[in-house]
Amino acid sequence: MSPAHWQWKYGDGRGGAAIARSNDNIIAHYGGVNRRILLFGQPARAFQICDVMVDLKERAVLTKSGPFFLTAASFAESAVTARSPFGFGFTNLRHMRLAEKTGLYTDVGGMTEIRWQPLPDRPRLLTRVRHLSSDASDTDEIIDRLWKEMARDLCDSVVGVRDARYVRHRYFNHPDKHYDVLVATSRLSGRALGIVVLRRDDNRCELLDVIAPFKNIPALIDQARRLRMG
Repeated sequence: MSPAHWQWKYGDGRGGAAIARSNDNIIAHYGGVNRRILLFGQPARAFQICDVMVDLKERAVLTKSGPFFLTAASFAESAVTARSPFGFGFTNLRHMRLAEKTGLYTDVGGMTEIRWQPLPDRPRLLTRVRHLSSDASDTDEIIDRLWKEMARDLCDSVVGVRDARYVRHRYFNHPDKHYDVLVATSRLSGRALGIVVLRRDDNRCELLDVIAPFKNIPALIDQARRLRMG
């Protein structure tokens, strides 16, 4: 992680971390970032756990005196407060088993990975897609409107806020990575239907984010499959 990446993720109050030392050497790191969320339609805050690392020589210490437990517990005590009462993360199986064994947290759900085959690169009759420029005067307005429509469809769920402020920091302003932020529009009305965020490499195209009312998501997936190598 570059210094710029570190500052982008944790700087200016966006997050924090706890570390464990042994003989002046850092042997564990447990970090998280502050996230704005909607909790059943109401604004709230939570900490998203990320960048959990333990020195290979110390990973076998699976007790409450071990570096993983010490950093995780210390971070939780300082980060999960009345202002940000929730914590979540996407851990691997090893960390989850360790966390459950030591009573830190537990599994509340699962992740599903969906893979699609690419589609022919031909124009669609009803929709078109273009890059969303960070400099355009209407970019924030488009993102915020689509997010509000999506949020209404998620009023019975818990979801991270995806407004213009979030999109600019998360995707437009990343210091090390490039993302394709695309907006799909109606060919008939020109109205923005939704936003997709893609990350591409030589072998695949990863769909990272969708901001749209539920009814428009199939059209966004269709466009993303068409643009896999564009």
